[in-house]
Amino acid sequence: MNESKSHEKSMYKEYLSYFIAVGFLIAGVVIPQVINVDPSQAKILSILLFAVVLWSTEALNPIVVSLAVIVLISLFKVLPYSDVAEGLGSTIIWRLMGIFIFAEAVKKSGLGQRIVYKIFGFANGKVRNFLFFYLMLTFLFIFLVPAITGRVMLMLTMVLGLFAGLKISPPSNIGKIIFISLPIISLISSTSVIVGSSSTIYAAGLMQELAQFKFSYLSWFIANFPIGLTITIAMYFILTRLYPPEIEEFPGGIEYLNKVIQEAGPLTSEEKKVLFVYGILLFCWLSNLATDYPAELLAALILMFPKIGILTWKEASSGINWGILILFSAGFAIAKALQVTNIVNDFAGFILGYIENFSPLALLTVIFFLTMIIRLGMNNIMPVIAALMPIVFNLGTTIGINPIWLSLVVLYAATLTFLPTQTSTGVITYSYGFYSAKEMARAAIIINFLMFILVLLAAKFYWPQVGIPIIH
Repeated sequence: MNESKSHEKSMYKEYLSYFIAVGFLIAGVVIPQVINVDPSQAKILSILLFAVVLWSTEALNPIVVSLAVIVLISLFKVLPYSDVAEGLGSTIIWRLMGIFIFAEAVKKSGLGQRIVYKIFGFANGKVRNFLFFYLMLTFLFIFLVPAITGRVMLMLTMVLGLFAGLKISPPSNIGKIIFISLPIISLISSTSVIVGSSSTIYAAGLMQELAQFKFSYLSWFIANFPIGLTITIAMYFILTRLYPPEIEEFPGGIEYLNKVIQEAGPLTSEEKKVLFVYGILLFCWLSNLATDYPAELLAALILMFPKIGILTWKEASSGINWGILILFSAGFAIAKALQVTNIVNDFAGFILGYIENFSPLALLTVIFFLTMIIRLGMNNIMPVIAALMPIVFNLGTTIGINPIWLSLVVLYAATLTFLPTQTSTGVITYSYGFYSAKEMARAAIIINFLMFILVLLAAKFYWPQVGIPIIH
C-alpha cells in the first residue's frame, strides 16, 4: 500500500515537472507575440528554464534533456544548427575522451590498487594513520584517475576488500568517516587540477570560449591545488572529531595488507605501460603542450595500439562516458545562445541595479551561496555550471569585476554537497549503510562553511598574486 502511494506521488512529481517545463517553452513562444520583448531572448530563456526544471527534478535523464536542448535551440531558430553542434568539435571534448580511455587503462592494469595497498601499508595498522592516508589518497588520486566516479569506485573497491578482511561492518565510525568523505573529497579535489573531472575541464573550456583566457595545467594547479589540499587535511580533523574511531589499531591489519601486496607480486607489464604513458601525459600537462597538441588522444592511441597497448577499442570505448560529451555540447550551445542573444548582458544590467554598491567580496558571497542552493536541487555539477557560469561571467564583465575570478567561485560552490542524493557517488556510498543522510549533512555543513572561508581568503589574497586579479 505504502509502495503504491509512493509510486503515485513520484509519478505526480514527474508529470508536474513535464507540465512546468513544457509550460516554459510555450511561454517563450507566446509572450513575444503579446508583449514587446526580444523573441530570441524569450526563447533561449524558456529553453534554459525547461532544462533546469528537468535537470533538477530528474524527471528525464540529464543526457536526454541535453539532447532536447540541442534540438530546441536549433528548432526555435535561436542559433543555426551548425552553431549548436559546434560544441562537439571542441578540443575539450576530445581531451575528455582521451582521459576516459586512460582511466579505463588504469582500472584494467590494477596499478591504482597496487598504489593504494602500498600506501595503506605505511599506516602500520594504526587506525588514525590509516584514515589520514585514506583521505589524502582519495584527494591525490586526481593525478592518476581523472574521473570522479572512477576515483570513487577504485577507492571503494580497496576499502570494501580491506573491511571484509578485517571484519568491519555497520555501524562503525571508521566506516562512517570513509564513506562520508569519499564522495565529498572526490568532488572537491576535482577542482585542484584542470583535468580533475569533466566538469572542471568544461569550466576551463567555457572560460576560454567566453574570454579567450587559457589556463595551463601549471597555472590552474598553482591557483587551485592549495585550496583542495587544505580542505582535505581539515576534513580529517573534522570527521575524526565528529565520529571518533572506535578502535585505535586494526586487529591483523598489517598481516592482511602484506598478504595482498605479496599476492600482487612485482609490477606487471601492463602496469609499466600505464606508468610510461602517464609519464608522457604528465610531461605534456606540465609543459603546457596539451593545450596545443592532442596529448590525451596520443596517450589513448598508445594504450590501444596492437602489441604496445593494453586495451582494445571495445574495452576503451566502454570506459568513455558518451552522455557527458552530449552534456558538454548542450552546455556550450546554451552559453553561446545566451551570449549571442545578449540576454546575459541585459540580465546583468538588471541585477546591477540591485548590487551596484556591493563590494566584490559581497558579490562573491551572494554568488557562492546562490550556486550552492541551486546545486541542492541537482545531482550533477555540469548543468549548474552550464546554467550559471555564462550569466556570472557576463555580470562580472559588465560591472568591472574579473569574470574568471567570479567563475571560479561558481565552480567551487557547485562541487559542494549536503546530502548523498546530490551525487551518484553519494548514492553508491550511502547504499552500504555506514552513515545516514543526517550524519552526512552534519559533517557537510561544517566542511562547506570552511570551504567558503577558504575560497573567500583565496579570492581576496591569493588569486590576485597568481594572475587572477579581482578587478577586470
